[in-house]
Amino acid sequence: MAVDYTETETLWMKTLMNYDIRVNNVRLCPTTTRTGRLPTAPTVIAGTAAAPWDWSSVITNMIGSYSINGWLYYYDTSNPNGVSRWVDPSQRPKFFQRETAVVSPSTTPYFMDALWPDTWPLKEDLPPSDLYQGDSLTSLGRICLSRHPLMRFKAKSGQPLPSAINMSYADGHAGKLRLQDIKNVTWHVGYEPINDPWRTR
Repeated sequence: MAVDYTETETLWMKTLMNYDIRVNNVRLCPTTTRTGRLPTAPTVIAGTAAAPWDWSSVITNMIGSYSINGWLYYYDTSNPNGVSRWVDPSQRPKFFQRETAVVSPSTTPYFMDALWPDTWPLKEDLPPSDLYQGDSLTSLGRICLSRHPLMRFKAKSGQPLPSAINMSYADGHAGKLRLQDIKNVTWHVGYEPINDPWRTR
């Protein structure tokens, strides 16, 4: 179950390209291919609700509009360029290191619409203030996007969130997840679903 982080320059996309499929558009939500443009400076990596992310300036076609649930990466401290470079060792118990760690596969996110290729949501995270632009600096901000339907929306604390994202789960099924339910899934080992995106406990 745990996914190899490989290296920062390629992440999960290298595994997908090498072992599964070499069609670049499989990493793109149709909404981003029809309406978006690749990011430009100063945010050369992050996408938006309408635009894909562009991960590598070294490797061509490293674009996409989906994120992997980062808690599904294999946490390996022996790889100096792996996930342990970015996620503190104190967070290691939250990672799904083995398939048996996924106790609720039908509620455990695998891939989802996003403006960044990976994310590690926590209960303390809050939705971004702009659901169209998102926020690449926060885990929830990378995926809490008003993409389905595509709209510009400024979120206010405590108010219901509109729109939805597409999400696939560890059991293989997929569907739309309302942004209002973005915390009502099982993000990591020990995570207790929360039915309010503004609640932090």
